[in-house]
Amino acid sequence: MTEHLRRRRRLLAWSAPAVLLALLAGAVLLGVALGNAHARSAYDAGAPREAATRYAHQQPFTAVVVEPWKAWFNSGTAHERGGEHFAALEDLREAHRLVPAGTTDADGRPDPGTPECRVRNNLSLTLESMGDAARAADDPVMAGSYYREAMDTIGPCTSDGESAADQPPPEPDQQAEGPDRTEQRQRAKAEETEQQPQTGESQPGQEQQDAPDAQGGAQEPPADPRQQELEERNRRAEQDRQAEEQRSGGGAGDGQNW
Repeated sequence: MTEHLRRRRRLLAWSAPAVLLALLAGAVLLGVALGNAHARSAYDAGAPREAATRYAHQQPFTAVVVEPWKAWFNSGTAHERGGEHFAALEDLREAHRLVPAGTTDADGRPDPGTPECRVRNNLSLTLESMGDAARAADDPVMAGSYYREAMDTIGPCTSDGESAADQPPPEPDQQAEGPDRTEQRQRAKAEETEQQPQTGESQPGQEQQDAPDAQGGAQEPPADPRQQELEERNRRAEQDRQAEEQRSGGGAGDGQNW
């Protein structure tokens, strides 16, 4: 009887770590599920920035469970909805790094529903928003760069599986949906940006900068009469001061003291 009890105790001792690990994993999964629901409630309530903060709290925990990319994907999506494009870009890039690779279905055709394409779609939209912001700030070069990267990002998930950034302009397709429609919109913005004058270029009706004169220097603008008058007054005052010094302190000039 005593030997039987000892054997049972040894079995319990050996199985205890596995039981504790299972309980810990269950607690983490439950916490992640509750945290996700808590963040989702803020997102649905129209508070995307609060939702992004709540999703970010899950990132350390999801790193040790299945699908660690989801917390980054959710926080990045919430940041983008809240207008925080830089934060969204960082989180969605991390989600893209962590998400399982795969943009096609079992038959090898592009599938927008794969986890990677879901991340690529939101990352592409964020890059497009960055391009819009650069365009509004009158920086067409940066805007074009963001639009091209956006097309490169969504390209593998479009119907042809390729980026439109380096392809000839296609005929507009009014029936395009999903990634194809996104890519068409980004392509149109990129083309409009390329036609926009670069910073520093003269636009129609804009005055040119002064051209160099015959000696190779820039032509000086006409002098301001008020500036000329001020300089003349200073010159006369300096002459009067020097004359006064000569009258009062000049002496005989031989160095002899009186």
